[in-house]
Amino acid sequence: MSLARDIGAIINDPELPEWLLPPPGKRLLSVGWVSGDVKKQTLIFRPDVESPETLERCRTLTKGKVPSCKVRVWLQLGRDYSTVPVMVGQHRVGWTSVEASRARKLRRKPWHRKTKVPDGTLKITFNPDETVSFGKLRVHLPGGR
Repeated sequence: MSLARDIGAIINDPELPEWLLPPPGKRLLSVGWVSGDVKKQTLIFRPDVESPETLERCRTLTKGKVPSCKVRVWLQLGRDYSTVPVMVGQHRVGWTSVEASRARKLRRKPWHRKTKVPDGTLKITFNPDETVSFGKLRVHLPGGR
């Protein structure tokens, strides 16, 4: 019974604010994943912020003297794996690409209720001159081939 409660706590991930979560019907790949086949990888990130309000919400996550944070992001996979939106909640903050062999492993199975989406972190720094810098994009992805 204790193990079931622990697993439930991991799956529900109470630490994430509601605005950081993907829309209903999507499940974060890293949450509750047990298999060792998923690894966190660094991907190339190309910024293209859809909503300035999203960045302002991200600013609330900064702590300490350095105004930077690692924000939970997820990838909105479609048919074109070379141009994949990087999402914070329901808003795009940029683009990346994913190897086709890894992306195909995430196709929704008919017996699953939710689609697993790759997720990870994006480092965002709020500079004193009011500009924003983006650091590493690290995402949980299944092994290739």
